[in-house]
Amino acid sequence: MKTLGPALNDDAVASPWEKHAAQWNHIGPPLRPCPQDLQFVQTEVNDVARVRNRVEALLLGVTVELTGISWPANCSLTAVDSSRSMLIQRWRAPAGIKSAALQGLWQQLPVPRESLDLVLADGSLSAMPNVRGLTGVLRELAAVLSPGGRIVTRLFIRQETEPTPGEVIDAMGRGEYGNFHVFKFRLLMALHNSPTEGVLLNTVYQTVCDAIPDRAAVARKLGWPLESINTIDAYKNVSGRYFFPCLAQFRELMGGDLRELDCLVPTYEMGERCPTLVLSCK
Repeated sequence: MKTLGPALNDDAVASPWEKHAAQWNHIGPPLRPCPQDLQFVQTEVNDVARVRNRVEALLLGVTVELTGISWPANCSLTAVDSSRSMLIQRWRAPAGIKSAALQGLWQQLPVPRESLDLVLADGSLSAMPNVRGLTGVLRELAAVLSPGGRIVTRLFIRQETEPTPGEVIDAMGRGEYGNFHVFKFRLLMALHNSPTEGVLLNTVYQTVCDAIPDRAAVARKLGWPLESINTIDAYKNVSGRYFFPCLAQFRELMGGDLRELDCLVPTYEMGERCPTLVLSCK
């Protein structure tokens, strides 16, 4: 693993990623990709590799499921993450191809302009705190893509109309959600009440604590692993935000730099909120 330039310090107040790195095995779908999502990615990787002699690929983050797909021999992969903890604890080099992991910012990628054939991201864009941050990353991706290059990104999107936090909590109590992460995901969306600013993670933490004062009792009642519920502690006192656009809003934010080639919607629980978009430069 390589580190780019001066270290970017993890800030436990601003970011949950240091804690996420330590408890990642307890994070589940839909926050982690499912087999159907990986098949979408595999198809696109294979398509790009068939038509190009060499494929320079970039991964936003260190999603182990993506590094673990079947990489064609003519690919090389660079992963970029701002969190040193995620890089150290979660980076798994893909088998059979050249790869590197760099610490850096997605708004200022450590790669030359128009040098990439493929960019992969799994929910990564939601880590931007607001519209401005998301737009900045999209512009940077368009700048580093070579002509005809592709972006394959799984989005986390809100619906035009969301239930209230109280309705989400009531549904959780009735056992309507398959796991804690589905509940947390729905609550994130319900608390996201601005079209331009993301949801404050400490607010989500406090809401979960109020809704689940006895975690062990809820774990027994709903059959959820207690370790899964405890992953919410990564949001405690975190001033950072996650931004979830509606799909129509995301398409507007692509502006004139990118065009949509495909929108692939999985069939698992909450799959309608986790489409994989395939994008290319205009």
